[in-house]
Amino acid sequence: MSRGVHISGAKFERGATRASQFPDWDLPEVAFGGRSNVGKSSLLRTLAGSRRLVRVSRTPGRTQEINFFRLELDGIRCSFVDLPGYGYARVPRHLKQLWGRAVERYFAERAQLAALVLLVDARRLPGAAEQELHDYLGELHRPCLPVYTKVDKLPKTRRQTLLWRSHELLGARGKPLAFSALTGEGTGDVLARLRGLVLAHQERISGPPLITPPAELK
Repeated sequence: MSRGVHISGAKFERGATRASQFPDWDLPEVAFGGRSNVGKSSLLRTLAGSRRLVRVSRTPGRTQEINFFRLELDGIRCSFVDLPGYGYARVPRHLKQLWGRAVERYFAERAQLAALVLLVDARRLPGAAEQELHDYLGELHRPCLPVYTKVDKLPKTRRQTLLWRSHELLGARGKPLAFSALTGEGTGDVLARLRGLVLAHQERISGPPLITPPAELK
């Protein structure tokens, strides 16, 4: 994998529909959010190198919980958090409201949150929902990393123009991160950025990162 960044030991920890069900741990968490059909589950499986990591419904938008996964990112113990997709989810309104409150509390109160990976379909410019979510995370002083999915479906002649236009609409900094679950493009770049965000968060909160020692030192 490019840049030598890799994930190991990834496993599902628990699902939660309310804040009281969130794991009581000190692991840095990277949350993943986006529209229901943006390819979030495919990205998570690709990053982890496991087809069975994410529990997926056949109907977009039917993920009914905030799902927590425990893993090691280059030996750094942390968690990936799969947030319910937003958009055209065909679920009862009271469930949408319940998820909304849980996610809102997660963003506003979760000390373990290192960053949100905001997934955007590269074929479409970010809409109001993506822009508002990016701005909201900024108001909370939470790092937000846009990742543009399905870039394999973009004409190469227009790719950079569309990615930079989307980046500008979000008010995001740095180089746009392009990703394709089909070809694996961008996997190493995304993991490298996540590693940096996890390390930065861990240093801010509690000092040196939680790095698993080599077997001979255990």
